[in-house]
Amino acid sequence: MAALLVIPEIYTDWANHYLEKARSKKRVNSLAADCSDGVLLAEVIESVTCQKIPDINRKPKSPSQMEILKPHLDNLDNINLCLGVLKAQHVSGLENVSAQELRDGKLKAILALFFALSRHKQAAKQRAQQIQQNQIGEMTPNR
Repeated sequence: MAALLVIPEIYTDWANHYLEKARSKKRVNSLAADCSDGVLLAEVIESVTCQKIPDINRKPKSPSQMEILKPHLDNLDNINLCLGVLKAQHVSGLENVSAQELRDGKLKAILALFFALSRHKQAAKQRAQQIQQNQIGEMTPNR
């Protein structure tokens, strides 16, 4: 049971590492609360993938305004934009992650997204290292 409590903390630290690396002033304190409007989620994704997510509403309406106007539409739009960018980048493991679950702060969905994003980042690093090693090998003369 204690291990289950550590997992969100690990991904909170992971997200904050990339936000700090990207020189963002924002930090994740609570995965469920901080990812629900899609703004901080977009910043984490942008920090990890080094790709800007177009058309994000960086100042979505407050929850009370949203109830009167369009219930959580801006938030869902932001989250759908995030998911669209990840799918376009062929991030696997998002098949069972929905914008609705992310907006509702479902920890299982948020952790699945962050796990998929971390695997994608690790695979990209490995590909880059392999390319670099291949280039070094091509430049080294045979003896």
